[in-house]
Amino acid sequence: MNTDGPGKSYNGVGPGSWEAGSYDYRVLPLPGTITHIDSHRMASWSYDPRKKEMITYDNEEIGVTKGQWIRNEGLAGAMYWELSGDKCPSNPNRPEMEKGPGKDASPGASLVQSRMLWVVYLEVQVKSMVDGIG
Repeated sequence: MNTDGPGKSYNGVGPGSWEAGSYDYRVLPLPGTITHIDSHRMASWSYDPRKKEMITYDNEEIGVTKGQWIRNEGLAGAMYWELSGDKCPSNPNRPEMEKGPGKDASPGASLVQSRMLWVVYLEVQVKSMVDGIG
């Protein structure tokens, strides 16, 4: 809040969707904001010049770029803090989470299932993820 953009001073935290400073991905970019992309730094953000509010998040273009980088580097995958605020499809299996940034589409049901706050990975190819990292 109260900033002129990247590299500039700021004061305070924006309101957020459910907690100050945290917006659900599905509401971004906020109405009235301008989206900015820095492809070199693989970063995106929105800025509202009236409110002087800057929100950093990975838009679809940057998500694809990061996914390609992950694949090019031979890394095992990406980490998402949580999925509950993602853009919701009409299909509850969330098929768009199975394709796009960094991976090919997987046929059939989603590979991610939630059960009472636990996430189960059904077809994991990385041994440490199957056995638990430790």
